Amino acid sequence: MSEEKLQPKDVEPEVAPRPRATVAHVEIDGEGVLYDEVSNQIHLLNPIATLIWSGLDGRTTLEELSAELSDAFGADLDRVRFDVLEAVRGFAEEDLLEDRGAPPPEDAEAAQEASDEPRYLKDPPSP
Repeated sequence: MSEEKLQPKDVEPEVAPRPRATVAHVEIDGEGVLYDEVSNQIHLLNPIATLIWSGLDGRTTLEELSAELSDAFGADLDRVRFDVLEAVRGFAEEDLLEDRGAPPPEDAEAAQEASDEPRYLKDPPSP
């Protein structure tokens, strides 16, 4: 599957997005800082958005991520799903994601081995 930017209108529970290769991430005191090398923009994430961002691996669907977060925090699944979809739509609006889709079940292990791990900044860029 080609690596295309995920559009906000395409963010649905069955989508399994991942960060674009040009977006670096660092976590500082539970909050995320994203740096987009293409646009040269820095994005600050609150702790919840940071948790959501860290779950975007190109293999986990947004429905699966919502269920994991709901279980972890004992929160209502419908509310968590809504919040996850809204956050991911926001990431998509900023062109931070690509749509890799969910791999077919028989290819999930191969897809995991072949995928690139997200890149992390060692030192955040200076503003």
